[in-house]
Parts: sequence; C-alpha cells; structure tokens
Amino acid sequence: MKHLKEILEGYCDPKERKWAVNAIGQTGLTARIFALNYYSTGIESLVALKVWRLGRKHFHHVYWPFLQSFRRCWSVEFLRISDKPKSVGGKNLTIKLFHHRFQNDGTIPKKVRVAERKLFDAFDAEYVAHAIYDKVRCKEEFHLDLDTQLRKPRKGGANSHMMTKLVVEWYKFVGGYVMGGEPAYVTTGAVQQGQQVAQEFYELMQARMRCWKLDGVEPDTFSSRR
Repeated sequence: MKHLKEILEGYCDPKERKWAVNAIGQTGLTARIFALNYYSTGIESLVALKVWRLGRKHFHHVYWPFLQSFRRCWSVEFLRISDKPKSVGGKNLTIKLFHHRFQNDGTIPKKVRVAERKLFDAFDAEYVAHAIYDKVRCKEEFHLDLDTQLRKPRKGGANSHMMTKLVVEWYKFVGGYVMGGEPAYVTTGAVQQGQQVAQEFYELMQARMRCWKLDGVEPDTFSSRR
C-alpha cells in the first residue's frame, strides 16, 4: 500500500519510523489531521464559558490573539487537505487524492471501499453544501475578494467542529485499515493535547489573577479600556 502510505505519512524520519508503532510521518495527512483535531479541540475548549469569561474580561489583549491564532491555523490546515487532488501540474497531498487512490485499488475488498466512500461522501457533502472551495478558500481566505469582504457574515456557515469530526471519522477508518490499527495519536491524542493547552492557558490566567490580588492591584478589565 505504498501509494496510500505515502499520502498518510509524507516524509517520515528514519528514527521515528523505527520506534513508532505506526509510522506517523511529519508532513502527510496524518500529521495534518492531527493538527486539525488538535486546533479544533483547542478552540472548543478556549470558548468554554469559564475560559471565555475570564479571558474576555481580564485578558482581552492576550486571549483574543491566542484564540484567533488557533482558528487561523485550523483554517489553513483544513483548506490545504481539502483542496483539489491536482493543480499547477502536480498532485496535492489531500483527502480527495487519497480517496481516489483508495477507490481505484482493486486489492482492497469492495465492502471496505464502500464503507470508505460513505465516510468520504459525508465529508464531501458538507464541504460542497457550504461552497467551501469557491466562497471560503478562494474569496474569503486566499484571494480576499473585496465584494465578499464587504458583505455581512453568512448565516449557517460551515461548522469547524463538525467538519473536523467528519474528517477524523474518515481518517480513523482509512488510517486504521492501512496501518492495521486505530491511529490513536490522531483520534484521541490530539483531543487530549488540545484540551490540555486550553486548560494550561486558563490556569495561567488564574495565576495572574492571584498575583494581582496578592499585590493589591485591581485586575485589568476590557470594559475599563473601551
């Protein structure tokens, strides 16, 4: 399955490959879907009510850039791996390229290919429904189309958490088939790390609040600077 593994793994350091149970690579879909799941979980955790309230009220100048950096990183990774299979005369490392190769591999049992197609179609239907390639990628992210930027935000836009879920479910199936076991590094490991970074950020804000209290300093507030 070299033609499939090269998309999942990308470049794989010899030492990492030697010691890893499943070679995860550093530049393939595995690394990028890990990042997607990590950023998505981080975003969900950072906008949890307790973190949101503390960050918005007392750490606006730090909280917002931190949250927006996660959103931007998620967007970049998602648009990369959901791009067209080919462009500028070359192959793109994308979900769609892997899907095409998976479906065209006659050595893979038909029932497995049918199951993969259902998962891919679920992701692709959501992708098409929100015109992510034309409107989001081409007019809101990369080209910054002026008319699009002047319009009010679209209602009912694509949900990053839902898109991540669909991608991870697809990856869990194909990655598990190709690697011979669940790629837990991506499916659960990324979630744990995303939650952890948000928790650590929250604890840092709490620690700063305690320092202000010990020093007898009034906590900085967003409302007082408006």
